[in-house]
Amino acid sequence: MCKNIVVHILLVSGLLSLLLAPPMFAAETQYPQGVAAAKESTVQVTAWIDGTVSGGAGWSIDARSSGPWSFDARGPWMVGSGFFANEDGDVFTAAHVVDLADEELVDGAIMYFLGGIWFEDKWYEELNFETFYNYLYWWAWELWLDDELTITAEEADYVHRLGDEEPHMVEDIRFREDPDTGMDIAILATGLTDTPYIGLKKAAPPEGSQAYVIGYASIDLMVEFWQAMDDIMEDPRERPDTFDELMRKAEERMLECLRKEGPSVEVGLLGSSTRMYNMDARRFHGTTWGGFSGGPIVDELGNCLGLLPWGAGDSRGYFIPSEHLNDASRGVGINTYPALEIGSVEIEPSFIEAGQSFKVTAEVSNLGFVRGDYTATLKLSDGTTSSQGLTVEVGQSETLTLSAVKASAGFSTGSLEIGDTSIDFMVNPLEISSLQIEPSFIEGGQIFQVTAEVSNFTSVRGDYTATLKLSDGTTSSQGLTVAAGESETLALFAVKASAGFSTGSLEIGDTSIDLIVNPVELSNLTIEPTAAAPGEVTRVQVEARNVAEQQVTSVISLNIEGEEEATETLTLESGAIETVEFQVTRDTPDTYEVTIGNLKQSFTVQPAFPLTAIILIIIGSLGVAGIAVGTLALRRSRRQSGE
Repeated sequence: MCKNIVVHILLVSGLLSLLLAPPMFAAETQYPQGVAAAKESTVQVTAWIDGTVSGGAGWSIDARSSGPWSFDARGPWMVGSGFFANEDGDVFTAAHVVDLADEELVDGAIMYFLGGIWFEDKWYEELNFETFYNYLYWWAWELWLDDELTITAEEADYVHRLGDEEPHMVEDIRFREDPDTGMDIAILATGLTDTPYIGLKKAAPPEGSQAYVIGYASIDLMVEFWQAMDDIMEDPRERPDTFDELMRKAEERMLECLRKEGPSVEVGLLGSSTRMYNMDARRFHGTTWGGFSGGPIVDELGNCLGLLPWGAGDSRGYFIPSEHLNDASRGVGINTYPALEIGSVEIEPSFIEAGQSFKVTAEVSNLGFVRGDYTATLKLSDGTTSSQGLTVEVGQSETLTLSAVKASAGFSTGSLEIGDTSIDFMVNPLEISSLQIEPSFIEGGQIFQVTAEVSNFTSVRGDYTATLKLSDGTTSSQGLTVAAGESETLALFAVKASAGFSTGSLEIGDTSIDLIVNPVELSNLTIEPTAAAPGEVTRVQVEARNVAEQQVTSVISLNIEGEEEATETLTLESGAIETVEFQVTRDTPDTYEVTIGNLKQSFTVQPAFPLTAIILIIIGSLGVAGIAVGTLALRRSRRQSGE
């Protein structure tokens, strides 16, 4: 026998299950809005048999026609339920619903084989098909076991959603885990789009909470299917000419029933956690019918709590929690959405000091079926917490803005929790510190350097682009790699686009730090005296004014002949002016150029006379004075003699 597994939908689990008392569809009941909406996302999942069966040469039944016989074997065999996982048409269901065993394919083929004989030999005139089938079932099995029947059958799976005229063939089984060794979960790709889906709830409510199971009661539909066959054959005016035509008419009756009835809902209470075979499960105290396998269990808001692995038909069932559905979908790259979706989190500022206020913003979308009144809670690993209320209407989005104060400095992990949905993020994952700009005053067109210590607090290597931007249009970028848990020194060069004061930022990854270039304006450079003797103290003064809008600390550098002579560190409030004085001496006679920032002046050290020259001048002066005195004395003596 050949078995290929594709995918199909409808219902039937075997003719023997007809012996079970068929439940009636639940009467129309008013359920909570969320539950009623979840029904729209619940589909019927059916495994069909598609093949041929032939053989039985030399055999006859009650002296009627003898084999060999040959009939198509195509129709619903295994039925269950499922529900859309997302708007892309992916469906969650139970794995056993879409995994017919060889014996089940043989059973189905035998059913159609006996149905063909029942039709061809007109047994319908004496017996209904159920009686005929039960009477000859084991005889047909023996034919197959004795290789007197050839069965070629494969599985085809379908989904049928409320309101559709025809079922949709499943394109692929993206995930299926053997229920004997793992979770009874399958994910089907249908190719449908814009499908209404049920959001997964992060954690199920506690024991005793009310919950609702949704599914297609297969026994009702199976009875409809076979009852249709008997009804068609009972009315001579509607009797088809071939068995295949009979099966198609009966199938249409069943599809019509599906279009009319839709899924059923049963209410019950949540029980404790347990283990069923190899599955993590929780108990559900309430009625679940055959055909509910793969259907959802939801809360009153329509959020999915889990998946039913099978329908029990009694007062206690089980379900697989939604966390396992989420794990399965993530493992194969399928998007599943919670009832509430939190968009990307933005944090301002990008680096937060201890005790500093910051804001967390996020787009919050309500994908459920009823208005959501939530509490948004921020939690950081350093103990920072903050909460506030948030209301989001059905199908709408709201921007959450949550303020908090950082409990301590440095890196922190955190989460934003809204209802049962959360999103993780990091605060200060990258730290920029020890920022320095050289030189302290930069002219237009001058090259300058920005250095900073960059620390990566994450667990993965960071490949970043460091970008400098100033308000005067100055820009510069370069790459930087920082290993996980390590620090690197960034040295970034740029050319100042224009002179004067500029604000700016250094951006690395998603982190930035503000900076100011030339925040202090210098003026009134004076030198006293401008002509000094060697070794004489010369005072250099300059006025410094903070032109920034915040307190700044700046280093004022005195340069003489292009070499740094001295520095003075100033801390100035916005708008403050302070006079800075430097004292310098020079022993060598010369003219010296003084530069502070963009201001320039000069002073001169005049040469000193040597001591010997002074002595000679003194001696010379004394000699001249002596000659003058002697000359005057001689003149006076002559005048006296003449008298």
